[in-house]
Amino acid sequence: MFMSKKKDLARTDKTASSANLPEIDIDAVINPSITLKQMISLFYDSTGLDLFLVFEDESDEWKEKELSHELNRPQFCQLLHQSSKGVDLCRSSHKTMSSRTISSNQPICQHCHAGLITIHYPVSLRNDGIGDFQTTCAIEYGNRKQFEKKISELSSLYNLPSESLEDSLHNLKVVSRRKVESIIQWMEMIVNYLCESSQSNLEQDSAFTSGEAGEKKIIRCSSVEYMIRSYIGPSTPLPAWRSGRCAGASRDLIEHVMKFIQCNYGLRLSTQVVAQALGFETNYFSHVFKQYGRQSFLTYLKQIRLENAKALLDHPHKTIVDISQQCGFSDAAYFSNVFKETFGVSPSALRSGK
Repeated sequence: MFMSKKKDLARTDKTASSANLPEIDIDAVINPSITLKQMISLFYDSTGLDLFLVFEDESDEWKEKELSHELNRPQFCQLLHQSSKGVDLCRSSHKTMSSRTISSNQPICQHCHAGLITIHYPVSLRNDGIGDFQTTCAIEYGNRKQFEKKISELSSLYNLPSESLEDSLHNLKVVSRRKVESIIQWMEMIVNYLCESSQSNLEQDSAFTSGEAGEKKIIRCSSVEYMIRSYIGPSTPLPAWRSGRCAGASRDLIEHVMKFIQCNYGLRLSTQVVAQALGFETNYFSHVFKQYGRQSFLTYLKQIRLENAKALLDHPHKTIVDISQQCGFSDAAYFSNVFKETFGVSPSALRSGK
């Protein structure tokens, strides 16, 4: 009974820690698309490091999965894996680092059991799982000589020839702090892609099982988030989709959001939808929007919608219902009330000149 409670508590902690992480579908990793394979290949060509996913599934077991091909482990790591002790320590190290990464709720750089550095990006897996994208190992810039002094200790620990370990060091990549930042940006791009492709798969599955009405609702909501990222992403760097970040939103970003609203006021927009699309936590995004936009998100959205609705009243062939829907108001009666509160006259009265 005690063990059952302990396991339930662990699952609760895991769910809480993954709440603000970018969500991906594990199937997108197990069955990678051609685009994902190309991205991983470019990542390896650019950094000299490979990526794999360490994840904890629903049965609380930790597993490893390469992203698109056989993992390119450095020669040094391959030598350690010739020892059963090396395999066990390596596996245990990856699990420990993954737990630390997920608890931190952000990309971090860590040292493995052998003293090499790895770079980590935490994610949430659909169906109540958690995961950690890890790079293969490298030497931290400026620490090569210090690491070389550990060779005899590692040779004794793993019962491996010290000459072989020394030779393998020359093939290890050296990573500077600036390079770490670049690698994290690479990883963020890959996570963004997996988030968006995973959401696309979810929409298709939901549409298949929910019928035509459900399909329209789901696809419209998803396409709005995609449109927001596609419009703003090329102009300013964004966090991973739905990552829930509480930092990094700039005046420039908010100005682009305001321009998006001016052009797309008829979409089903909300503070939460826009924040999720941009990768920010909702309350944080709301605060930053008010700081730079000098009014709340909803106030600005309503203002833009009403201004355009007022202009559309000059088109006699458009009904009040048509105008309200075109401007993002789902209820014509509510639209009329808000319009009258703002302009002092109802839409129908303004149109008739009364």
